[in-house]
Amino acid sequence: MKPARRILTALSTIVLALPWIAVPSTVLAAEGKWQSLIAESDPARQSIAGNWKKTGDTLVVDAAEGARLALPVAATGEYDFRARFTRRTGRHSIGLIVVHGGKQVVFEVDAWGRNLAGFQNVDGKTIQENPTRREDVQLTNGKEYTLTVEVRKNEWRGLLDDREIARLSTEGESVSRPNDWERPRG
Repeated sequence: MKPARRILTALSTIVLALPWIAVPSTVLAAEGKWQSLIAESDPARQSIAGNWKKTGDTLVVDAAEGARLALPVAATGEYDFRARFTRRTGRHSIGLIVVHGGKQVVFEVDAWGRNLAGFQNVDGKTIQENPTRREDVQLTNGKEYTLTVEVRKNEWRGLLDDREIARLSTEGESVSRPNDWERPRG
């Protein structure tokens, strides 16, 4: 099996959501190589919700409910998506929105105010009800973490600090993005 494309971003704080919309500038990583998306990012243009800023090789967002940023990548085929982040305040989830076969799903950790983690939605069910649910996944504010989603043809894995949190056998037909993560209209 060929190595998947790898996408890397370094973040500081709150919530990020990814590559779920195509933006005019796209970056495609070479097979098996990590590609940083920070240099290509323009938070003023790509912010969906929240006050995002780029400081050197770091993206920062002020504390805000549902802060999201679309990164400049058109993810296709098999790939890994990894983000280093530090949630500075709050108690709400960090999520990566990934796409495969035209379908979007969110891998979230420390969700629902109940320290849940997993993919949502699966068969129309959130991580409160679906089989990817994992309990007691709590983030500590001020601590750096690495969140990774590995997207393969028949299986997706969600990892926190290289530890598997969720695994989903799918080609994408059973997943959908929760309404909470819709792109705001306006």
